[in-house]
Amino acid sequence: MTVLVFGKTGQVAQALRQLAPDAEFLGRSEADLMDPAACASAIRQRDVSAVINAAAWTAVDAAEDNRDAAFV
Repeated sequence: MTVLVFGKTGQVAQALRQLAPDAEFLGRSEADLMDPAACASAIRQRDVSAVINAAAWTAVDAAEDNRDAAFV
Protein backbone atom coordinates (compact mmCIF):
# COMPACT_ATOMS: atom_id res chain seq x y z
CA MET A 1 0.00 0.00 0.00
CA THR A 2 1.37 3.39 -1.02
CA VAL A 3 0.22 6.42 0.98
CA LEU A 4 0.54 10.04 -0.13
CA VAL A 5 0.37 12.71 2.58
CA PHE A 6 -0.20 16.41 1.90
CA GLY A 7 1.12 18.88 4.49
CA LYS A 8 4.56 17.40 5.12
CA THR A 9 5.83 20.07 7.52
CA GLY A 10 2.87 20.07 9.88
CA GLN A 11 2.47 18.48 13.27
CA VAL A 12 0.08 15.76 12.07
CA ALA A 13 2.34 14.81 9.15
CA GLN A 14 5.35 14.60 11.45
CA ALA A 15 3.46 12.13 13.66
CA LEU A 16 2.36 10.17 10.58
CA ARG A 17 5.97 10.03 9.41
CA GLN A 18 6.80 8.10 12.60
CA LEU A 19 3.98 5.63 11.94
CA ALA A 20 4.38 5.33 8.17
CA PRO A 21 7.98 6.12 7.20
CA ASP A 22 7.43 4.64 3.72
CA ALA A 23 4.63 7.09 2.89
CA GLU A 24 5.39 9.93 0.51
CA PHE A 25 5.01 13.39 2.03
CA LEU A 26 4.35 16.50 -0.08
CA GLY A 27 4.51 20.13 0.92
CA ARG A 28 3.15 23.29 -0.64
CA SER A 29 6.09 23.53 -3.04
CA GLU A 30 5.26 20.10 -4.49
CA ALA A 31 1.46 20.51 -4.55
CA ASP A 32 -0.34 23.59 -3.25
CA LEU A 33 -3.81 22.69 -1.95
CA MET A 34 -5.05 26.04 -3.25
CA ASP A 35 -4.37 24.64 -6.74
CA PRO A 36 -6.63 21.59 -7.21
CA ALA A 37 -5.11 20.80 -10.62
CA ALA A 38 -1.63 20.60 -9.07
CA CYS A 39 -2.90 18.25 -6.37
CA ALA A 40 -4.68 16.05 -8.90
CA SER A 41 -1.53 15.93 -10.99
CA ALA A 42 0.58 14.99 -7.96
CA ILE A 43 -1.79 12.12 -7.21
CA ARG A 44 -1.96 10.93 -10.83
CA GLN A 45 1.84 10.92 -11.13
CA ARG A 46 2.08 8.36 -8.34
CA ASP A 47 0.65 4.90 -7.86
CA VAL A 48 -1.05 5.57 -4.53
CA SER A 49 -3.53 3.51 -2.55
CA ALA A 50 -4.53 6.28 -0.15
CA VAL A 51 -4.23 10.04 0.18
CA ILE A 52 -4.16 11.86 3.52
CA ASN A 53 -4.63 15.60 3.78
CA ALA A 54 -2.68 16.58 6.90
CA ALA A 55 -2.34 20.22 5.86
CA ALA A 56 -3.70 22.90 8.14
CA TRP A 57 -3.91 26.66 8.35
CA THR A 58 -2.84 27.45 11.88
CA ALA A 59 -3.20 31.24 11.73
CA VAL A 60 -6.61 31.28 13.40
CA ASP A 61 -7.25 35.01 13.05
CA ALA A 62 -6.34 34.95 9.36
CA ALA A 63 -8.53 31.89 8.81
CA GLU A 64 -11.48 33.66 10.41
CA ASP A 65 -10.94 36.64 8.11
CA ASN A 66 -10.63 34.46 5.00
CA ARG A 67 -13.09 31.61 5.50
CA ASP A 68 -13.14 30.51 1.85
CA ALA A 69 -9.40 29.86 1.82
CA ALA A 70 -9.53 28.20 5.24
CA PHE A 71 -12.00 25.57 4.02
CA VAL A 72 -10.07 24.39 0.97
